[in-house]
Amino acid sequence: VVGTGAPCAAAMLAQRTVAPDLMIMFEAGGIGPILPTMPISVGDSRTYHRGLVASSMAEIMEHCQRG
Repeated sequence: VVGTGAPCAAAMLAQRTVAPDLMIMFEAGGIGPILPTMPISVGDSRTYHRGLVASSMAEIMEHCQRG
């Protein structure tokens, strides 16, 4: 689960260079988006852009708890 700013930039760089299968998840609910540019916040519509799942914050936190 990434936030915005440096963690998101690091995940985007990793996904484009050494970890193309990296699954980015945002705590606001976006899972597996294709990020065209850096989102401004975790609730930004770009965090859902062509994503695999548009879920909720509660669902993301459940996934994190389960591991």
